[in-house]
Amino acid sequence: MSDFLSSLSAVFTGDRRRRLNHLDGAQGPTELLLTTSLLSQGIKRCLSDDERNRYVSKHLKLIQHQFIDVNITNEYMASLLEQCLICNSLGCDASFAGIYAIQLAQSAQVWRHKLVAYTACDIILNASCDTAILMVATLQRDIQCSHIPSILLALSTAAHLMSAEFIPALEAIVCQRAAHSAYLVRRRAVACLGAFLLKTPELLESRFATIKVSLYQTRQLVIML
Repeated sequence: MSDFLSSLSAVFTGDRRRRLNHLDGAQGPTELLLTTSLLSQGIKRCLSDDERNRYVSKHLKLIQHQFIDVNITNEYMASLLEQCLICNSLGCDASFAGIYAIQLAQSAQVWRHKLVAYTACDIILNASCDTAILMVATLQRDIQCSHIPSILLALSTAAHLMSAEFIPALEAIVCQRAAHSAYLVRRRAVACLGAFLLKTPELLESRFATIKVSLYQTRQLVIML
């Protein structure tokens, strides 16, 4: 019986080592295609929190290697960012991905890529990050575009990511969106202005009339923030 238990223990120990080491051989950006499925399957196989944390840490290191590939596509970058978000939700530090989220937000032409990029910016970055300034031009572009989902994404991110220093660069166009024909855009713009007011109270004096008109729109859903 003791021999059987010893053999069984050896099998499980070897299996755990294989799970943790199967990524070790791939250090270059093109040697291993990292996918959300690969990450999820590896996490499911881990038998303890410690084993899971070590597995996720190794996965994040490989993601860092692959981000620096100059030939990386937006599709693959979006996939890597999704994996970073999963790792971040498990308590691992994925802050290095913030600059790549900004890069994807700037270049994305496909809606899914833009959604992933903005979500990563919202979760990984904050107003105190030095890299937040790199999002100003992208936010200006998307807030003024004609694609309503992109406008909503940009307004939400602006409310979260912009510090008092950068709010003047967005204040005017956000106020314009508060008079948009789509009530969802007006609603999100008013919420964004509310976030701006908390950071720069003096904004209320110069934009009070615009905010008041937006709040009294005929569609009452505007004020359901």
